[in-house]
Amino acid sequence: MEKGNGARTMHKILIVEDEPDIAELIAFNLDRAGYTTVIAHDGISGLDTALVEEPDLILLDLMLPGKDGFSVFKDLRRDSRTSRTPVIMLDRPCSDRGPYPGP
Repeated sequence: MEKGNGARTMHKILIVEDEPDIAELIAFNLDRAGYTTVIAHDGISGLDTALVEEPDLILLDLMLPGKDGFSVFKDLRRDSRTSRTPVIMLDRPCSDRGPYPGP
């Protein structure tokens, strides 16, 4: 769908977050705002879900089990189905898991 100014209207948002409470809170608020949400709880299922669902936006945690967010992001950019999908990376600056080691 197109808005009057030519911008694409977002409908489906994929949330890739391993903390169920955080994922559900994000989904709850987005659902209330009228978006359709899909949740994946690890990097591998997040990538698989993105390729199948082809969401309009991906919210991607950096610290994920199975495959970290940076690796998922690189794989998303390599695939034509998701190469142009906007991605917002999520991080917790004060994590009990310690600092993220980086790519």
